[in-house]
Amino acid sequence: WDGGDCTTESGCNTGCLPEYINDGECDSECFVEACQFDGDDCFYRATECYGEPDASDYRGHVNRTKSGKECQAWDSQFPQQHTRTHLNYPEAGLGGHNHCRNPDGEAGPWCYTTDLETRYELCNVGQPWQHCKQNEIPRAMQLAGGIKCITPTTPPSGPLVKFEATCGNGENHGDVCSRECCNAGKAAGAFCSNDEEYSARYRDYKMKVAFSQLKFNCTSCSAFSEFFSNADTILGLGGGNSLIRFADSFGFKVLVAAFVIMLMLLCVIAASIARYVYQRRQYAVPDAAV
Repeated sequence: WDGGDCTTESGCNTGCLPEYINDGECDSECFVEACQFDGDDCFYRATECYGEPDASDYRGHVNRTKSGKECQAWDSQFPQQHTRTHLNYPEAGLGGHNHCRNPDGEAGPWCYTTDLETRYELCNVGQPWQHCKQNEIPRAMQLAGGIKCITPTTPPSGPLVKFEATCGNGENHGDVCSRECCNAGKAAGAFCSNDEEYSARYRDYKMKVAFSQLKFNCTSCSAFSEFFSNADTILGLGGGNSLIRFADSFGFKVLVAAFVIMLMLLCVIAASIARYVYQRRQYAVPDAAV
């Protein structure tokens, strides 16, 4: 049934299901009052306060460039086609809105424009801390500090839950080698590595995914780079991938099965010999009786 995509649950707005709210991604369908403006995903409650020199932590609502051109929504590919999406930059505050952001290290916040003649322009959002009230912390910093590895909602949510759901059981190439899996792994690492309650669960699952990526030879995700480096060292100058793929192959499984069968046959033969020797001793005539 299409993996649950065809649901009878209506949600708070057309196209916005309850699980989309506060899931870490700003959805345009949920960015309405009826859906509480997608919780914290679209930074509706953020002010114009930011602190980084390049405004990479700006989560305000300016949606026009310095020259006054209207910004194009980040989840739209018209009129400007681009790769600055939430999928590629999951921590940059992009998604279903058209507010100025700086996902890629530009001089300041910018946006693609709806003007066919102008692809993108910088925005004017003031200076760092200029719009911050006394003791105010930028919203991006607040949310980053408040995210837990797993939040005990119903059902549970959080970076580790999303990591496990995105990468799956490790048997599907499309899951473990996807950019979504890599991004989910990065997010989980940021919030779960030092979590007293869930760090062990995170490490175990990360190891499982890393082994699967090594098996499928998709080792470009930086979230697992340390594991890949150690694996190459241990398994011998890059030969580890071939060894792991062979260990997971049908031929290897046949060899293992044959070895187990031979071992069982040897055990049966050894038991038969031992029984024969024992019986010979039992029925042997003592020398004194001759």
